[in-house]
Amino acid sequence: MKKNKITFSVLISYFIIHSLILDGCKKDNTILGFDKQLQGSELNVVSDSLTLETTTIKENPLLTDKVKLNLLGSYNDPVFGYTSASFYTQFNLGSNTISFGKNAVLDSVVLHLKHINHYGKLTPQNFKIYEITQDINVDNKYYSNDRIGYEKEIGVLHHIPKKINQVENSINSGYSDNSDSKTNATKYENKIGNLSNYTPSSLNVMKIKLSSDFGQKFLNSDSINFTKNGLFIKLFKGLYITTTNANQAVGDGAILYFDLLSPESKITIYYKDKTAKFYDFVINTNCARFNYFEHNYTNSIVGNHLNKEKDTVAYIQPLAGVKTHISFPNLKKFGNKKIAINKAELILPVDENTISEFYTPPIKIFLETTDESGNKKFILDSYFKENLYSDYFGGNYNAEKKEYRFNIGRHINAIIQGTQKDFGLDVIVFEDTENADRVVLRGGNKMKLKIIYTEL
Repeated sequence: MKKNKITFSVLISYFIIHSLILDGCKKDNTILGFDKQLQGSELNVVSDSLTLETTTIKENPLLTDKVKLNLLGSYNDPVFGYTSASFYTQFNLGSNTISFGKNAVLDSVVLHLKHINHYGKLTPQNFKIYEITQDINVDNKYYSNDRIGYEKEIGVLHHIPKKINQVENSINSGYSDNSDSKTNATKYENKIGNLSNYTPSSLNVMKIKLSSDFGQKFLNSDSINFTKNGLFIKLFKGLYITTTNANQAVGDGAILYFDLLSPESKITIYYKDKTAKFYDFVINTNCARFNYFEHNYTNSIVGNHLNKEKDTVAYIQPLAGVKTHISFPNLKKFGNKKIAINKAELILPVDENTISEFYTPPIKIFLETTDESGNKKFILDSYFKENLYSDYFGGNYNAEKKEYRFNIGRHINAIIQGTQKDFGLDVIVFEDTENADRVVLRGGNKMKLKIIYTEL
């Protein structure tokens, strides 16, 4: 613990400049205690650096419905072990209703997924597609550990994903089809069993050919099922898209990010009815969709640190993985003192030995606390001028210093004043259901809470 005295004139100068930067922030005596400081000139201003205690714990299941991105794939992280991501999604009718007609002949059916980004190393992966058998509803809540019933496999893929803005090669199943004629779909096929013969140009879109039996059921169905989405989702409840990479080598694999709401994410049925035709089933905001995550920490470095109190390292992994719990045992010493918190800055250094080309730190991390029932709760400092996630709060990665910083003066002051119970803080990855970036922090005496306060 380190203390430094600061002159009152220096403090006044700091807060004048600081207040101008903040552009007229509303006066709040519980935040800075600045009005109290102006009542006298003989004030003792102290700078104190408090050590913290950290524990890595498993995250609870997270809400993953209605997310911006859906995730697919797996990686075997040298530190965090094996992680996989899958997703479930409904489909709706395209812009127009469709009647395939009695003489329609199926050419092929293709799943398209708009690829946005990835985390990890792009090595071969195995993907499987299943038709789900259980109703899902866009108005329901779905969590990262929710499972939905599904039936036989309708698509399979062994594929090396491409980087963004590189042309995707063939992505398809080895299922037989009826495409003897040269229809719109033949550019996706070229005798599907041989990947080397299939090379369409598709920028940032993965394409997976689905089984002919799956496609044929739409052509055989009563046309009334294609007049309303309510009827259509009874006929076709949606897809479960998952990965099967159980023997992935350490350091291999990646989690892929997909934008299902993109017009390029869809199922296309190619068929012939006198002329070549096609029809799209789309994904929109009326479709239920959610991510499902799995982690295996057996024999991993993280597994050896779970629930280890007063640890010298701290681990943070999104996708309902692990988080770091921080406690402030030294705050108790302020219990009987009359002080005003001027500033409290939490400094979280990154273990740079765990950074690599494929495992980079998250751009942003976040802090949460809990209430008495253990429910997640935002801290006061995460709001600035009524805006959540403000830059003033912090949490952005500083690549030069290899650290994260947060301003948590309001939270610390509330604890000391007794208006907020101290349940510690949890450190998580920002938007932790939509990206796979993980990080290792240096704990022990490397992690600090720097406080500037005035003794009243």
